[in-house]
Amino acid sequence: MMDHMWNKEGTIAVFAGTTEGRQLCEYLVKRQRKVIGFVATQYGKDLLDEETKQRIRVGRLTEEEMEQVLKTENPVLVIDATHPYAVEVTKNLQTACKKQNLQYLRLKRTETRIEQDDNTILVKSAKEAANWLLNKKGNVLLTIGSKEMEEFQILPDFSQRVYARILPMSSMIARWEEKGLTGRHLIGMQGPFSEQMNRAMIEEFQIQYLVTKESGMAGGFIQKRDAAKKTECKLVVIERPQKEDGISLKELMKQLGGEDEKNCNCWSRDGKLEDAHYGSQ
Repeated sequence: MMDHMWNKEGTIAVFAGTTEGRQLCEYLVKRQRKVIGFVATQYGKDLLDEETKQRIRVGRLTEEEMEQVLKTENPVLVIDATHPYAVEVTKNLQTACKKQNLQYLRLKRTETRIEQDDNTILVKSAKEAANWLLNKKGNVLLTIGSKEMEEFQILPDFSQRVYARILPMSSMIARWEEKGLTGRHLIGMQGPFSEQMNRAMIEEFQIQYLVTKESGMAGGFIQKRDAAKKTECKLVVIERPQKEDGISLKELMKQLGGEDEKNCNCWSRDGKLEDAHYGSQ
């Protein structure tokens, strides 16, 4: 870490597309650090405490828009806490920081080691997952967020076989109702979920294939993996798109404020936050 990170007069910019990003924003506010946070959706902002909401801007930014806002705010540090699957966002933010000569730091979500076996299928993308499922029979539960669900519309009997767990946003639910997922097939719930909840859904909907991203503990991946194993449901895992260097939330909190997340009483509501489009559900 560079010394000027400890300059309490300087602004810290947090691009917060994950649970950890929003937790970090609340933490910095409570540590009385100057912080400006960026989230993609109003839903993400609404999950934060009232004090932190005042420091948050809502909306998706292009690389040029990122560059302009960073030029205006001139933060001493830019923290990229976007989702590990939001590759384009990270690329744009890195470019904007480089152009403005700003210090960039990646908050890295801990990875889970996975090996392919008879019940675990590893794929590189949502498209590859959909193609793998194309000739398979049985019900499918999508827990990958809404952004890439369209890839699975190629599946025969899509509206009868596929169940999708997404955030309870009215616009998102309406969109997928128009695309054919209605009633029991469209599950609007806030995650991440316990192993017991995942098992209950797998059994209730007779799921043979659970599609997920490797979203780590914070995204509920472990609970989904264990639930699939115990119900003999095949787990289709979309691997992370790239290997990243970065720093954990625990270490970053120590660097910025001398505490880690176990000692930080600043979780948003019940601590169950996920990005509306990239996050696992």
